[in-house]
Amino acid sequence: MLAEEIRSVIRRAPGTLGVVVQDPSGVLVDLEGDRVVPSASTIKVLVLVAALRRVADGRSRMGDLLDLPAPAERVGGSGPLQALGSVTRLRLGELLELMVTLSDNDATNVVLDLVGPDGPAAVAAGLGLADTRLQRRMMDFAAREAGRENLTSARDLAALVAALRRGEALPPDQTRDALELLGRQQLRDGLPALLPPAVVCGNKTGELPGIRHDVGLLECDGRWAAVAVTATGLGDGPVDHGSVAWPSIAAVGAAVGAWLSSGTGRTGAPQGPRRP
Repeated sequence: MLAEEIRSVIRRAPGTLGVVVQDPSGVLVDLEGDRVVPSASTIKVLVLVAALRRVADGRSRMGDLLDLPAPAERVGGSGPLQALGSVTRLRLGELLELMVTLSDNDATNVVLDLVGPDGPAAVAAGLGLADTRLQRRMMDFAAREAGRENLTSARDLAALVAALRRGEALPPDQTRDALELLGRQQLRDGLPALLPPAVVCGNKTGELPGIRHDVGLLECDGRWAAVAVTATGLGDGPVDHGSVAWPSIAAVGAAVGAWLSSGTGRTGAPQGPRRP
């Protein structure tokens, strides 16, 4: 049974895990899924949807050129733009690619400037993501120290990806764009790492000291499941042991992948991430 197999993974896992699995019929597994945690870079899926809504309603175009901060003002942390000082402008589509596939924080902050705080808030409210709040830019340590943290839960993350897959978050063209971006993800040590060959996965990871998350859409022959894993309590004072969580997150992905590839998963419309 899928839920029992995932419980077994959680019992053996380091830290504290929350896991939610949702398919076309609704939530199948919810183990500590309502635990509110710092979102880390999984919040970028919410930002992606907010940006693509602007494209859908004509306020922005994927080819719009946006200015990057001066090299000395770039925040780094992940992604290549901090090292590419000669790059001063990028198209919106390129920024979204870097934000999702390489988790670039500078690209994300440019997109955040475009959508403003109301964009992600409207997405969260409209989709009923009660635990999800974007309260700071990427790498804004002063905001974190002041208590303005970006928050989410495994339940909200799975619901967001399931809403994307069902076509409820965006119109069809932008739904396709979002799922294809997730499918080109380059950070694949979590949910995709141990999947059976027939299962494809688009995902978005998140990392902070002592924290590792992954949310993804797993699909096999028209059957799909949105899966979210949040892992916290992986630090020891100033030492980050977060990487020890990836095998457990991968094991959750493998369990759901095996369930889908067995033919047990329910079918949906044939739209989803493409194999990278």
